[in-house]
Amino acid sequence: MSDRELRRVPISDAQLRLMGRLEQKCPSAASSAVLLVSVDYKCGKSLKYLPHSPLHEFVTVLVRDPRIQKEDSWHSYIDYEIFIHTNSICFTRKTSCVRRRYREFVWLRQRLQSNAVLIQLPELPSKTPFFNMNNPNHVDHRRQGLQEFLEKILQDALLLSDSRLHLFLQTQLSPEDMEACVSGQTKYSVADAIHSFASLNRRFPIEDEERKKGKNDADSDSERNLWLLLKKEHFKPGNFRNNRLLNRQPMNI
Repeated sequence: MSDRELRRVPISDAQLRLMGRLEQKCPSAASSAVLLVSVDYKCGKSLKYLPHSPLHEFVTVLVRDPRIQKEDSWHSYIDYEIFIHTNSICFTRKTSCVRRRYREFVWLRQRLQSNAVLIQLPELPSKTPFFNMNNPNHVDHRRQGLQEFLEKILQDALLLSDSRLHLFLQTQLSPEDMEACVSGQTKYSVADAIHSFASLNRRFPIEDEERKKGKNDADSDSERNLWLLLKKEHFKPGNFRNNRLLNRQPMNI
């Protein structure tokens, strides 16, 4: 295909820098995004699009870093980090990290299924009485199953429209608090909860740097006030997870 058959759309220096950062931060996602797009540095910094083809959207989800967490003196459980990196307009934040345990995945699947009865949701890795949290093979098998579950869910546009999914992936709210937020029983919206959680977990300076451009002091004050509200109403003592690693604890998965 010749250059004459391609349309050139000017882009800014910031967009070019963002593309470079994307490739450096997540090469696999960047390579997917460039399938339909190439950069022409000789023609005024333009993007070449295939005719009538939109910029390719991607969602990268990783389930990783399993940790044993102490629940009480006698019980412990394993939770997993869920990492999201995307350019999809469906997501409030383009990068996020949260930690979830197996039974929260069970809750999510049940809620998604009840709101999309015509869709057959993918299965979660089976819960077995023989699961041993001290067995690396058992833990990694479950981790892979949880990642495959999320990968399949994120391919469905109807499921992506469910606010519970976004709260699950981009906040640390409990299932009870997610339900309250979705049903309008909280003083904050779904987007408010996601932004407030992100403000406490500044692990992605690239996105934060881009957001600072154009933001004023009123935005920061509003974000801080919202966090104080969340802290007062929903982040009570006992709701924070103990992040200490334990070698051996009785199983309660």
